[in-house]
Amino acid sequence: MTSEVMCESDRASSALNEPRIQLSAKYLWVLIIFGIPAMAVLSVIMMEIKSLTDNDLIEEIADRFILNNETSFPTLLSYLLMFTASQLSLLVFFTQQKKQRALFNLYWLLIALFFLVLAYDEVAQVHEKIPPPIAKQRFKDHGWVFAGVAVALTLAICFIPFFRKGPQPLVRQLFWGAAIFLSGAIVIEAIGGAYADFVTKDRIYGLIAVLEESVELLGIAYLNAVLVEHLGRLSFVLSFVRGGEHWLAAPESETRQKARFPEKKMGTTYTTEPAHESGAS
Repeated sequence: MTSEVMCESDRASSALNEPRIQLSAKYLWVLIIFGIPAMAVLSVIMMEIKSLTDNDLIEEIADRFILNNETSFPTLLSYLLMFTASQLSLLVFFTQQKKQRALFNLYWLLIALFFLVLAYDEVAQVHEKIPPPIAKQRFKDHGWVFAGVAVALTLAICFIPFFRKGPQPLVRQLFWGAAIFLSGAIVIEAIGGAYADFVTKDRIYGLIAVLEESVELLGIAYLNAVLVEHLGRLSFVLSFVRGGEHWLAAPESETRQKARFPEKKMGTTYTTEPAHESGAS
């Protein structure tokens, strides 16, 4: 009995000494509260600098920080956030399946796919090539807004069961995140497109474009924070084993791992611990 207690104590001590990577949403909240507003202000400053200079190098540097420039650092950040949201949604799917297999979990696969398509489009800019169904000359640069409205309505209808049966605090958070993102991607984009088509692409249009991209970033960053915190509440654990392919989306004891893989040496375990509630619910 004493030896068993000592073995258990040794295993517990070993687990505490293992290197851990703890994922937290706190840095995403810093990005939401401080980072994105700062990028918006910097973008406006760079637009003014670009308008006052003829130096090609300065213009090139300014373009890298302007939010509505498709080759800027904020655009890269937007892509990374969309791709990360896709992978987090996929992890939620696997974790839910590990706890209880159900067709309802497939909604998380659809969410992961949606974020992955958004990430690809952020780089490839496929939406810019979608023609408008009406007034093709007038709306030629923003015709995709019509398609965006159709896609958003279709997804909203398809996800009615998810909104009704899913955990309500999480559903509300996802709803508000999606609403913030779509208000930038569709509503403010439509306002900017109408201004450009009926007035001109002047300084006011540039400010509308910066507002649009900022709201999009706020929405996608908030959705990432919601997903990270949800995984924390699920007590998500991801384990890697050296010398073999082994992936876990739920806690598994070291004893059970050794029983399943007696010939393999256990590797480092990377975990996310339950996150504290923060933000709107």
